[in-house]
Amino acid sequence: MSRTKNPDATCATCAYFDRQEGGGIEEVGDGWCKRRTATIQDPGFCEKAPTMRTAYGIWLATIPEDWCGEHPEFWADEVQVDKDVVHNIVQR
Repeated sequence: MSRTKNPDATCATCAYFDRQEGGGIEEVGDGWCKRRTATIQDPGFCEKAPTMRTAYGIWLATIPEDWCGEHPEFWADEVQVDKDVVHNIVQR
């Protein structure tokens, strides 16, 4: 059985997409995918306190038009099944 990707399953419609307005990531994307935990980067020196070292996490930068298989409604057939289930529950 071949499956069809839901054409509406993009980062823009994904619950894991965190859009950033003016967040300084314009060069690489419009937001972050927060499906997984942030990747911890090597500690570096803090600019405001040069004697302190700091570690930070970073998520995958992405744009609203991107897509991946992690979208909760990625497969079109599953979306229709979910809508049918909701419809049947509402009709009761």
